[in-house]
Amino acid sequence: MNNDNKMYQVGDSIMTGTKKPSVKDLIDHYTKVDIESTANSECKHKDDEDLHKIETALCRSDFKILVIDDVKAVRSTYKSLLKKQCGFVNVDIAANGLEGYKMIRNKDYDLILCDYDMPIMNGFELYERIKFDIPRSKSNFVIISGCSDTILECLKADNVLTFPKTQGSEILELLYKVSMGYYTNKLLKKYEDSQNE
Repeated sequence: MNNDNKMYQVGDSIMTGTKKPSVKDLIDHYTKVDIESTANSECKHKDDEDLHKIETALCRSDFKILVIDDVKAVRSTYKSLLKKQCGFVNVDIAANGLEGYKMIRNKDYDLILCDYDMPIMNGFELYERIKFDIPRSKSNFVIISGCSDTILECLKADNVLTFPKTQGSEILELLYKVSMGYYTNKLLKKYEDSQNE
């Protein structure tokens, strides 16, 4: 193994590389993970136990998620699953893009899960406003939608992660892999920042 490689333990698996895994890598990793066995597991760097201290200090209660969807049942389901099954306690909801925009202006969210097709302001319009008005939030923006049109392709071209809406147990799997991917990414950023101080 190359001496520049670092080993990151994520749940029960080990990821190696010369740099920390990307959010997409982490989401792909959590696609293969058993949700029940890792819902409360730690993410730590094998070479340094400091990340455990960061995990303890950061705690999932400090990870802020916003769910934006015009369907009340979807908002309630996502919020409940993120809290009860994934362990995140700070989950806010908004009924449309304009309401979500106002919330994003007032709070730094670590993850924004947004529907595409909504009245008042759709997901694409919201992303465009965030991109120019609140650029710090654009990298935390994810579209979950049943749409499959060219606008979603434009979002992908702008490095926005997009996922199809799912049903049944697949909803939990999707929410888990996306939220844990972003959460782990935040932990790894905190770890790298602590190493550079």
